Parts: sequence; C-alpha cells; structure tokens
Amino acid sequence: MNKDTIFTHILDLLNEAVECDDAAMANLIRQRVYANNELADHPTIQVIGDEAPLLGMLGIVNGITERLTGNRVAAVYDDKTNELLRFDKWSEPEDV
Repeated sequence: MNKDTIFTHILDLLNEAVECDDAAMANLIRQRVYANNELADHPTIQVIGDEAPLLGMLGIVNGITERLTGNRVAAVYDDKTNELLRFDKWSEPEDV
C-alpha cells in the first residue's frame, strides 16, 4: 500500500468509530495525561503545553500517521455545538 492509501484507511477507521459512538470518541480525544520532556520533544508525537506537557490520543495517532504517511489527522468540531463531527487530513491554517 502507498502512503495515501494507508492514511485514507486510518481516517476511515477513525470516522467509523465516530459514526459508531461519537460521544466516546469525543471523550477519548479530550482526555490528556501529563508527559515528560523527553516525550514532549519527540519528533512526531504531539503534546500540548510547554511547562506541563499534556498528551492525548490524537497526539499518538499523529505520531503514527506522520511517521507512516507524512500526514497528520485533525479532529473536526461543529462551530456552534463543539461536537466532534469527524476526522480529516490536517493542514496548516491559512493566514487571515
């Protein structure tokens, strides 16, 4: 399989999980645990925060997908309700 196919399969699986139980997936995505500085400095695994780095499931997923495919996953939320809608390919925000 090529990298695009692998990434598509990962997105499809994540979105199937959202279709099955969007509340469970949203709760899982929101969960964070403290990470040490070594993990915070990992080249592909993503953590948030500098002084007290926090790691979530999406940070691990992105570590895997970036290493395998060069792409990252974004969680897409409804602007009004803040509900998790789906996962999509992450892209750099456009300058406004």
